[in-house]
Amino acid sequence: MQASNLPCYLSVPYEKFEEMCAVDVSKFTCQDQKGLTYLSWQGATYLLKKYFPTLAFDLERSPDGTPIHTVASEANSGYVLIRLVDTATGLCTPSHFFPCYKAFGAIANPTSYHYNTAIVRGFARLVAITTGLGFKLYMGDDSDIQEVSGGTTTKAPAAKAPAYVRKPAANIPGIDY
Repeated sequence: MQASNLPCYLSVPYEKFEEMCAVDVSKFTCQDQKGLTYLSWQGATYLLKKYFPTLAFDLERSPDGTPIHTVASEANSGYVLIRLVDTATGLCTPSHFFPCYKAFGAIANPTSYHYNTAIVRGFARLVAITTGLGFKLYMGDDSDIQEVSGGTTTKAPAAKAPAYVRKPAANIPGIDY
């Protein structure tokens, strides 16, 4: 049997993903200006270390070792490439693009602050996408995720948004507020 030339990617088994989708992450959420509930980057960090201690956040890097963050020439808006790496196996997720944006659209000529914000937003989403932790928060957000039940396809209900908070409702051990 020949070895495949396809890359080996980090993947959480379906059963584990489903289990993590059921974890209550409500005390680690915030709301944005549009009223959408999201997983805070502090909460994503805590949950990732609690349930997946060997996974670490990484930025995609160019051959010279610098993180890849680019300004898209068409709109002068930037993006970053983010992935998770398993420190035990060396496997990583495919890189995901995350744009520099505000609540109402892309940011023209982003600064280092905008890139940093894109990194932490992207990290929290990548944790949800990869592990299932907080995934249900994003259902109905900006996608048309659908569930199939008994042969009928329906739009998945959006997660119920808690009252507006600027930081997680509970302190996360080891994080100063």
